[in-house]
Amino acid sequence: MDDRDSNQSIVSCCISGKEYKAKSDTGGSLAL
Repeated sequence: MDDRDSNQSIVSCCISGKEYKAKSDTGGSLAL
């Protein structure tokens, strides 16, 4: 396996989590 692939997935997950939190903090949709 290529480590870059797993690292990219982790980064994407972190970014999604931040966007999700930002939306919840602003009263946005909680849709996953």
